[in-house]
Amino acid sequence: MLELAAPRAFGAALALSVLLAVGAIWLADLPLPVALVASVLAALFALRGWRMQTRLVGGSIRLDADGTLRWRDAAGTEGHGRLSQHTVLGPLLALEAIAQPGGRRRFALWRDMADADAWRRLRVDLLHRRAADSYKD
Repeated sequence: MLELAAPRAFGAALALSVLLAVGAIWLADLPLPVALVASVLAALFALRGWRMQTRLVGGSIRLDADGTLRWRDAAGTEGHGRLSQHTVLGPLLALEAIAQPGGRRRFALWRDMADADAWRRLRVDLLHRRAADSYKD
């Protein structure tokens, strides 16, 4: 089980990304209404990312041997679903589950959100799952 803590550098990276995006928008010499709308959209996307990330802090994620992904968010709400996709991009791990009773649930986990041993076990489980899934027709 992966107990999730707040990522240390996420807030700074998100703020820097928004500043760079808004700066690029204003340097592009767009018409004023377009630049304003694009700047507001960049800020709203950043706010959405912040909310999605902070919802996980204090929660947990567990991947069972049968491919069931179980989660509990910070509010204590529990859910489960079948792991459908996963991607590892350096320190970022993205998971997607087909939730029960319906819909999809996506998780973006940063390396510093969990202790090293639990993170390593999850990565190994995902590596074995990818190898096993590659032989299915």
